[in-house]
Formats: sequence, C-alpha cells, structure tokens
Amino acid sequence: MNELTPQRLRRVELLRDLDERELATLCTVLVLEPALEPGSVICAEGEQGRCCYLLLSGSVDVVKRLPNGTTRVIATIRQHQFFGEVALIDGAPRSASCVARDACEVARFERAEFDRLMQGGSVFAVRFASSIATSLAGQLRNAHRRLGMSLQALNQAMVSSRTAESRGYYLRLEAQGEGSGHAAD
Repeated sequence: MNELTPQRLRRVELLRDLDERELATLCTVLVLEPALEPGSVICAEGEQGRCCYLLLSGSVDVVKRLPNGTTRVIATIRQHQFFGEVALIDGAPRSASCVARDACEVARFERAEFDRLMQGGSVFAVRFASSIATSLAGQLRNAHRRLGMSLQALNQAMVSSRTAESRGYYLRLEAQGEGSGHAAD
C-alpha cells in the first residue's frame, strides 16, 4: 500500500488547486483502506452511508440490484475519482453497491471529518460540496432525460399495441361477416 501524500492527492482533479496546507489536512483525514481484490464489496446497497471514497488506483463498478433480483453495472469509477459522496450530504442508505472491478486502493473520507472541515471553512470542503451538488444536478437531468425517453417508448408501444388490437378486431368482424368496413347508408 502506498502512502497518502499531498503530491499524490494533487493528481486528483478536484484537489489540484488546493494549497499544501489543505492537501496536508486531507492526508490526515483520509483513511487508506487495505488493498482490495477484484470482486471486493466496498460499500453495499442499502447500508447506511457514513463516508465516501477516493479511488487511488484500479477501477470500481457501481452495481444496482434490480426488482427481479438480478444486478446491473450502472457506472464504472476510474482512478482519482471520488464515489459514494452523497453519503456526506444525507447519510441515507446507499442506493447502489460499489465493487472492485480489479485490484484497487481506496481512501475513505468520513462524514464526521467532512462536517468538521465544513465548519472550519475549508476551501476543499466547500468546493467538494459544490462538486457534489453539480454532480447530483447532472444525474437528475440525465435521469429525467432517460425517463422522458422511456415514457415516449412506452407510449409508442401502447399506441402500436392499440392499433394492432383494433386491426385484429376489425379483421375478426369481417371474418364473421359482421362488418364490411363501410359506413351504413
């Protein structure tokens, strides 16, 4: 496992503009987790969110459990990205699981530390909160776009189904001799 240093944290885009003091503070509040093997569950859907993670190496799949019991990879987190950060805002149960796709190294950022940094006016904490808000807004817009597309496809399927049912109904009437397809005089 590598040591967590300000130089190493500077590789993370969100952290690049922080001064040495802020980076040094982060080194004291981020907790390096033991190395993770592929398939290791970092956080599980439904568990209480008390921290977020910084992926220092490797990649992580975000996995959602579907109503039919199967699972689906809905995103992949790459090196130097944070994930699970909504837990810092609401502490609600996790909406998906995060599973190591390959060997990974992660640092954990506890909600209590985030709150302490926010109360202390940390530039990083304020920037991170803004980044979370921006990310959530983008996710919401994307979800609305996908919902709109799904509703449109569902509507088209319903119209097609009704049209097919109507055609079938009139074909059955004609076959039974009850309809000629012409309006009565």
